[in-house]
Amino acid sequence: MKRGTSLLNPHVQIEIEKAVTHLDKGSIFIDVRAPSEFAQATIPGAYNIPILTEEQRIEVGTIHQQQGAARARMRGMEIISPCLPGVINQIRELHQQHKRPIIVFCWRGGLRSTAMTSFLHLCGLPVFQLRGGHKVFRRHVLDYFAHARWARMLVLRGLTGVGKTRILEQLKREGWPVLNLEALANHRGSAFGAIGCAQQPSQKQFEALLWKLRKITMWRTSPRRPLHTLSTPWCHAWGMHG
Repeated sequence: MKRGTSLLNPHVQIEIEKAVTHLDKGSIFIDVRAPSEFAQATIPGAYNIPILTEEQRIEVGTIHQQQGAARARMRGMEIISPCLPGVINQIRELHQQHKRPIIVFCWRGGLRSTAMTSFLHLCGLPVFQLRGGHKVFRRHVLDYFAHARWARMLVLRGLTGVGKTRILEQLKREGWPVLNLEALANHRGSAFGAIGCAQQPSQKQFEALLWKLRKITMWRTSPRRPLHTLSTPWCHAWGMHG
């Protein structure tokens, strides 16, 4: 069997379009990739419950290249087995808290997410695997920015310290759709930069977070209240990268 070929029942797998619907409805997304992969970019709102550490992932990959798929899978099972009950309990607790289906993904819908989905399915949890993994989600985000029809946007401009953020926050409280790019980027885009902000997301994660707010930026018309999205100016590179 080729690497990455699914071992799952096709009914347990879902395409990206259905996964997006699940995301909008609050389903639980589990990213089973290593923490370093998760830190670079993930599906917004996903929980990182890695099935292998970074070192273990490299070890299994090396065995796959040097000794073949069967030996790599065996080594993977040897590593995973002692930790599996604890991992499953983590996910079970999330399901008990949120009462929503579980969507599992890895980088490209390969063996890591296949294994985890299989284990959870055997435990009776409502679980699906995202076909194509984070790779197909990333492509979905890029396609959105390339082809979406954007609403009219009004850009709020002003010198540093004049209170642009306070204006945006007040507009949001009044029910206006607001897109605060500086808040998304954890960067003030001025002399203050990232001072006092949380860690700045990668370019890919910034785009994923912006995509999550797509309902604000989508074209809508209303005779009573036309959509005006306001955003603070920010110097983040807007070029989309694969």
